[in-house]
Amino acid sequence: SYPSLFPNGSTFFTKPRIRPVTFSGWVRHLLQMHDDRFRTHYDFILAVYNQVQRLKVIEATRYEISGYPTSGVKPETLLEQLGRVERNLPITDNAVRSLLNRVRTCGSLITHSPQRKVILRSHIFSLINKYGWPSYFITLNPADLN
Repeated sequence: SYPSLFPNGSTFFTKPRIRPVTFSGWVRHLLQMHDDRFRTHYDFILAVYNQVQRLKVIEATRYEISGYPTSGVKPETLLEQLGRVERNLPITDNAVRSLLNRVRTCGSLITHSPQRKVILRSHIFSLINKYGWPSYFITLNPADLN
């Protein structure tokens, strides 16, 4: 709700188009316009950046199920039990509980996520196994002063 940026109250992003436009492409267009009101509105920039980051997280998040995935849980039962979770009630079906215990979230494409850190850490350990421990450690730090 930015009346100074969208005086009509509509962003026109959700309007049907001949060519589909992604949210990131729409934001890029707004920030590169000749009119600089979008580039200079800091609240809009922060809100849009937050939304773009959320969309990247949603696109990069995957779920894995360890073991054999089907445990005889019907979709209706699963939806019923997940509705109980949304109402802060415990899960009563043991099959749903065992299925949810085997679900893992995989978000390795997300920068700075715990999954990405595990992947990078294992990559470092594999380099140590291949080449041995490093002899020197160098820390580079750009100085603020000349």
